[in-house]
Amino acid sequence: MDSLSYFLHGFEKENPIYNDILNRVSLAVLLNIPDNNIKQLITYVQQMDEQAKPADWTPDLLLWFMLNSRMGEDKIQTHANKLAFPKLYKGLFKLTQLSDAQAAKKALIDYIGKWYNLNKDAPWYNNHLKTSCYRGYWAWEVAAVAKILQIDDSDLKDNPYYPYDMVHWEEDDTTNDE
Repeated sequence: MDSLSYFLHGFEKENPIYNDILNRVSLAVLLNIPDNNIKQLITYVQQMDEQAKPADWTPDLLLWFMLNSRMGEDKIQTHANKLAFPKLYKGLFKLTQLSDAQAAKKALIDYIGKWYNLNKDAPWYNNHLKTSCYRGYWAWEVAAVAKILQIDDSDLKDNPYYPYDMVHWEEDDTTNDE
């Protein structure tokens, strides 16, 4: 929660970094942070959408899908009408529109299979080839969408990019009760 407080305090409308915001919202979903902290993130994203100065900033459907997942039906926000980075997230956002569980599972598996290469322009791409830079590659946003939609992600348990344990940390582990 301290980390979130520092993040929110560092509101930077002149130079917002979409990936940092997406990661923070994804982690908030995965960690099931309290509603009052979600409200702080919602206010933060609203401020970015209204006040961000870079010409390429746009309110984002994926961010609002995640934030809306924590609000009641009567409080859902509609601040976005497109994806900020469609090349990267179109496949993930399309997954949010599927109502068939099997189709969603297939789309999730397909998307995570492409995830690393979709991020080839990210500053962390290929960090495993450098000395002292590699911390792992984690598709937080993919895991957050899977958690929100309650998609069967059991086939991704051993995927190197999918943080399976972060999706399932709240579940009872009856196998260790013996």
